[in-house]
Amino acid sequence: RMGSEYYKTMDQGGKKAAAATRQTQRALNDLNAELASIKSSAMGLAGAFAGAFATSELIHYADTWNQLNGRLRLASTSTEDYSTAQRALMDISQRTGTSLEANSGLYSRIAS
Repeated sequence: RMGSEYYKTMDQGGKKAAAATRQTQRALNDLNAELASIKSSAMGLAGAFAGAFATSELIHYADTWNQLNGRLRLASTSTEDYSTAQRALMDISQRTGTSLEANSGLYSRIAS
């Protein structure tokens, strides 16, 4: 009789342990799914911020470029003069590691 109770108790304990293991596994699977969702959301948000930043930077660069070209056109006497000045200023900026915007501003002040 005692052997029978022992096996019954062990069997019930095994079933409880298996049920607890299944619950733990389900909880871990749910947690992993939630973490994957959070990661995906964060990556999407980071991408949106990066895209907005890149767009903002492109707009800034385009505005700056248009302002520089406007200054050069005002300071130039012809299309050829404008092209020559633009190439020279870009070359100077690259060789000296200085800002094209600063060099163009200086050129336009000197030319006027």
